[in-house]
Amino acid sequence: MGRDNFVDGRAIGDFTATWRRVEDWLRVHAPEDFAALRGPASARDIAAVAEDFPPHPFLVALLSAHDGSELSSGAELLPRYGLLPAARMAGWRAAGAGCPEAEWWVPFAATSTGEYLVVDHRQGPGYGAVLRFDPESGAGGERCWHDLLALVAELADVLESGEPLRMPGAAAHRPCAGGQLGWEIVPSPEVPAVWLREVWRDAEKRLLRAAPAACASLRPPARPQEIRSAETPDPFHAHLRAFLLLHDGADGPDGFEVFPGGYRPYGCAELCAARASVKAAVPDTAIRVRVRTGTKTAGGRESAVERAHGHGEASSSPADLPPVPTSWLPFAVSREGAELLLCQEQGESYGAVLAWDQVARDYRTVHPDLAALCERVGR
Repeated sequence: MGRDNFVDGRAIGDFTATWRRVEDWLRVHAPEDFAALRGPASARDIAAVAEDFPPHPFLVALLSAHDGSELSSGAELLPRYGLLPAARMAGWRAAGAGCPEAEWWVPFAATSTGEYLVVDHRQGPGYGAVLRFDPESGAGGERCWHDLLALVAELADVLESGEPLRMPGAAAHRPCAGGQLGWEIVPSPEVPAVWLREVWRDAEKRLLRAAPAACASLRPPARPQEIRSAETPDPFHAHLRAFLLLHDGADGPDGFEVFPGGYRPYGCAELCAARASVKAAVPDTAIRVRVRTGTKTAGGRESAVERAHGHGEASSSPADLPPVPTSWLPFAVSREGAELLLCQEQGESYGAVLAWDQVARDYRTVHPDLAALCERVGR
């Protein structure tokens, strides 16, 4: 829809009626968030949200209903996003500096970490589209909804049905009723990298709050070419690759507080060294893997641990541990030198996180995958 062919009155009526469904749900199921909705924005404030063009009619309708939410309320009408007041929209140009297209975007929702949902005002078929933009990384322009009406209609359907809300490039979230609207991440195995990024956002928030030194120890993202070099000859599990694109490991000694149990994540260079050390050892394909629900054996023979240490003798040093299969990649280390291992072998245990169990004298699955470990960090 071009700028010269705005939105007819019937479409505005549809938007108003659909938005009322959202309000009605909040009033009953999330009264704190409903109370946090501000009153209507003034005509002057609405006109000021964009200097060089009139605001899209759906954006005008949204602000005419509510001038965003009280920022102190923490209300998230969308997963991680709260509604902005018109005054915050008007101050957009500084945030969008460095992105030429940003002069045509007007933000209406933002996260606490500075990401935005914007309405695109460029002329053409994309006029009115809802895009996602992250000024810090420069990533943006990804289309999430056709327009604000499509977003509000999907939100109303999701709230009323309890079905997950799906945003391109992000994990699905299911609404949770309470005093405030909450959003629960829905596991999405078909896009494991997206799933890990979502759970790590919550984990990093907890680290920043509870262990700021550990959070500060996290390194910047690894470059894609560094990851490809470390992967050679076998690609990493998607969870590990996604984590490296967030942080190339962590520095000690504070880095040992990143993962539960006192483990520091490896970076690309350390992963290369760890993989080389595993391949230099003599692996035993019959090593048994203990899981929480029982024991499964990759072969029918006695485990390598039992042969190496006997029945009743426990190892106290990582150097004493038996060799592991080359498909098990060490990806984190403790102060004592013990390592967490990631199973890279296709099969039932693919992606599982393993550790040495002193009591059982065996390797044990401690997390079903790296995303579950990151989710544990966020608790």
